[in-house]
Amino acid sequence: MKKALFGLIILALFTLSCGNISLPYLYGSSVDETFTYFPVDLSVLFMDNDPTEFASYLSGLTDGTLLISPFSRHQSGNHPEGYGKWYIRNRYDSQALAVYAVSKIFLYKDGIVVGDSGQMELATYESHDVYVDTAVDFQVSNNVWLNYDHLDVLKSIKDQVDASENPYIEISAGTLVGYILPLNYQSTVATGSLDFQVSDYRVNQELAQDPSNNMNVWSYPLPYFTEALQTDITNRYAILYATMEAKGRSPESALNNALDINIDNTLWGVWWYESGDLSESSGADYSNYLEIVAFLKHPTKTNAETFKYDPRISSVEVTIPSDLQGIFGLKGGSAPSKYSFLSSFTNWYMFLVSGEANNGIFRIDKNMSTSYYMKVQFVENTDSKWDDQVKFEFFTTSAEASGAFVTPLTYGRNH
Repeated sequence: MKKALFGLIILALFTLSCGNISLPYLYGSSVDETFTYFPVDLSVLFMDNDPTEFASYLSGLTDGTLLISPFSRHQSGNHPEGYGKWYIRNRYDSQALAVYAVSKIFLYKDGIVVGDSGQMELATYESHDVYVDTAVDFQVSNNVWLNYDHLDVLKSIKDQVDASENPYIEISAGTLVGYILPLNYQSTVATGSLDFQVSDYRVNQELAQDPSNNMNVWSYPLPYFTEALQTDITNRYAILYATMEAKGRSPESALNNALDINIDNTLWGVWWYESGDLSESSGADYSNYLEIVAFLKHPTKTNAETFKYDPRISSVEVTIPSDLQGIFGLKGGSAPSKYSFLSSFTNWYMFLVSGEANNGIFRIDKNMSTSYYMKVQFVENTDSKWDDQVKFEFFTTSAEASGAFVTPLTYGRNH
């Protein structure tokens, strides 16, 4: 999305230089950056007209089913996740959620990109034709852009921008722009959710060395909404948070968590593959599978209220083990046989066996019956955190892990 976004800006500036159109939001005129609408109707999202359904939803709530979710797995696709992206989920099996423009926004001709499916696929909902699972970039101001990822966008919107004599169209606040179709509705690629992301080029979250990296410009969405909407959002989310607190098994669930997954001078954070044996005898490249690993925060650095019970045991409220050091997660994909015990989007719970967190051996548990051992070494570079590295290797026994590295994987912070 990043390359497309910069291409759009260059196109618009070129058109400006030719004197054909005027785009005041691109050269610094005063623009209202306040969002007067939520992407979906909050009363529908939270099932106000069906308290019984909402109560049923709360009874089965997990961190992966939050109606508005600031975190999910901490790594997804080609990026770590954070509070710059909210997940908005459709609870309904047959009803779509209408998606609106949160403010006056501008859509460029190539601002709609096909999603994970790799092709434009049409579906119909209530007589509206929509392209399923697209990523759409909207501009709010010179500084602020929005990304509606996995949006089932109205075909009429795309037709309108394609037919425009200008390189963009203006869309008024509150305009219907698409839907969140139910999962797999008329299409195997319908995701049942929307990723709502704010990018603010005045922000630097320091998740990558390049200040303009898309991970650095992600910005916490809540302050951009009107005060009344902020109150409505936080009051509604408080109900979800209270439910997560009672369940006590969600390491990240606060709506306003800082995007500070990386903790300096520690292994805690997001790491990107640099080197190590990920090959198979067939010669296939499996670096994509383990491109991103995340050593999630130590329990004392998370939300203690929602992370107080052993996350491996869903049926009994067991106090979180005192020796739990954190959670190890990795990017999904097809695992090479050497790492077949790992599975996509699975968190492993880390218990320190010997040494210390930055240089020791962890037992990693997927569940109560499956354990492996992970030898870890954090290598700090005094010049820059971007030169830091972490090495790790998996073993089946603690005795094997206590020896020297054999074929370690090496990761760095910079991407």
